[in-house]
Amino acid sequence: MLWKLLIALWGRDVSVLGAQLRFLMPAGFLLMAIGAATADQEAANQLLAAAARPPSAVCFALTLVGMCAMIFCARRFDRYDVRGNWIEQGINAVAQGCLLLGVLFL
Repeated sequence: MLWKLLIALWGRDVSVLGAQLRFLMPAGFLLMAIGAATADQEAANQLLAAAARPPSAVCFALTLVGMCAMIFCARRFDRYDVRGNWIEQGINAVAQGCLLLGVLFL
């Protein structure tokens, strides 16, 4: 988050940072899927049961709401709109905070 702020204050678009998302995000999701597929089934069931109980479930639900709000912002605002970018990053920070709280409450 601090890195994004420094780049934003620098006032330049670093195209390399945007281009790498096309490759690294799918690789990260693939690694998560492999980890989920090879996990101990009993431990995974216990983890999912714990995640479905409050307060973790509330935090995870708020994370999903934040992700949907970021999709809305990405479609509504121009990528070079500074105001829209700050709104989207604010929503992103709150959503990541909710995700962290959800994990901590497990």
